[in-house]
Amino acid sequence: LDVTSARSISLMESCAEHLHKLQNAKGPVLASACPGWVCYAEKTQHLALPYISSAKSPQQIAGTLVKGHIASSMGVPGSQIYHVSLMPCFDKKLEASRDDFTDQVTSTRDVDLVLTSAEVLEILEKKGLDFMAVQPSGLDSIWGPSQAPLTPDSPIFGQDGSSGGFAAEIFKHAAMALHGQQVVVQEPSAPSSDMEMEDASSPKVVKWKQARNSDFHELSLEMPGGQLLRVAKCNGFRNIQTIVKQLKSAKGCPYSYVEVMACPSGCVNGGGQIRVPDGAEETPKQRLAKVFETYRSSQTVRPPTEDPEAIQVYKQLLNADPYSDRARELFHTQYTARNETLLNPINIAW
Repeated sequence: LDVTSARSISLMESCAEHLHKLQNAKGPVLASACPGWVCYAEKTQHLALPYISSAKSPQQIAGTLVKGHIASSMGVPGSQIYHVSLMPCFDKKLEASRDDFTDQVTSTRDVDLVLTSAEVLEILEKKGLDFMAVQPSGLDSIWGPSQAPLTPDSPIFGQDGSSGGFAAEIFKHAAMALHGQQVVVQEPSAPSSDMEMEDASSPKVVKWKQARNSDFHELSLEMPGGQLLRVAKCNGFRNIQTIVKQLKSAKGCPYSYVEVMACPSGCVNGGGQIRVPDGAEETPKQRLAKVFETYRSSQTVRPPTEDPEAIQVYKQLLNADPYSDRARELFHTQYTARNETLLNPINIAW
């Protein structure tokens, strides 16, 4: 399975939740897709917990669908499916081990095993297999097996950015829902667009603006009446500390949504990614730039609301909208203060 549709669902749930909280003055909303950040908040920054999005991460939404809908469609209990998730992050193992994502009756986890990209390569090398020589196979759908094999030329759908595009998608969604303004989000280095010169009915081009440093950026919707919307994305614990300080200050956090990721540069630089071998001419910075460019150039950006599998989940499986009671039951969770030491997933006998 491709996690794209699970990410589309997570994005739609996050957009609807942000809009609900913004309209009810319950912000800011802080992203919950990074388990490193969530664990840090639960153990040391309890003040931040009420602001963390309740939307499950793409990995855990995929787990909900695999152990629920897919198991049911196969006529087997979820406990009979072994669900392996491939991720760029070791902390995703910690996320999968949470009691929140475990069936208490059967003691079955929504995600049974998490392997990082580096671990997959290591496994293949130990077995004497060349990753590039592995033959492609069919990519299954949530609704049944696909007949077309996944090849290097098959379209890969994704979002701009290094961590799933949460802040940008939420910014675009809120701009349209609250202000009727269609927005196109661009990176700071992007060339100026001709759309900026068109009439008021055209999409408004908004570029990411660097704030405190290269791992802290913001988007702002500026109109003749003033600033209407402001979101941010911050990577690394140095910038997380800034957001926490803002939450504790009298002025509060100036953003309605913050995409928070523990790793500098975001998920493309996750701790489980394949690292530069010792003695190689390539530097870690060059490798990171190559990974980001490969990720960016090899995918087709598609709004989550245009993902046919995600749409089908809401229409056929839920018969409900994002952030409805049924959607919150399946695709949302909660985070609580923890004083105990969490189980170290590295020591779990998977």
